[in-house]
Amino acid sequence: MNTIWFSPNLTLGGSLRGPVTLSAKLRFTVPYTTPEAASAALREAARLAGDLSAAVDLVAVQVIPMACPLMPDARTAFLKEQLGRIAGESHLPVWPTVILTRDFDFAFRRLLPLGSLVLIAVPTSRLQRWIGGEATLARRLKRAGYDVVLTPRSS
Repeated sequence: MNTIWFSPNLTLGGSLRGPVTLSAKLRFTVPYTTPEAASAALREAARLAGDLSAAVDLVAVQVIPMACPLMPDARTAFLKEQLGRIAGESHLPVWPTVILTRDFDFAFRRLLPLGSLVLIAVPTSRLQRWIGGEATLARRLKRAGYDVVLTPRSS
């Protein structure tokens, strides 16, 4: 097994789009990169949703090297705590999920159907935006076929 999911909302197939979570009219996915970026992306999701029934999947992917066992550790507990705190600050329903995997791209492909709306907060500085991890993640997801929306965050 190459991936472990930690979330109460995942279906047996390992997807965030189960029957219970499809009730929202608008669904965003926010990949967790930093607490500031996740909070900024959740604020933007709330702004974009307006009066629509919207929900957000807040997803943290923890890549575990092959030499280590694919088991939760202190980083996993810390991520779960951070995601819970960030989700609690949002005005939208947020489904925090931590994924342990050997391959980041495989985990996202399995987790999200193509065409999913992914919201990523990027730094406002042009230099930081294009050399930062968020921009790289956005390019990878766009290349894989996801709809990616970039929103500014304070650096």
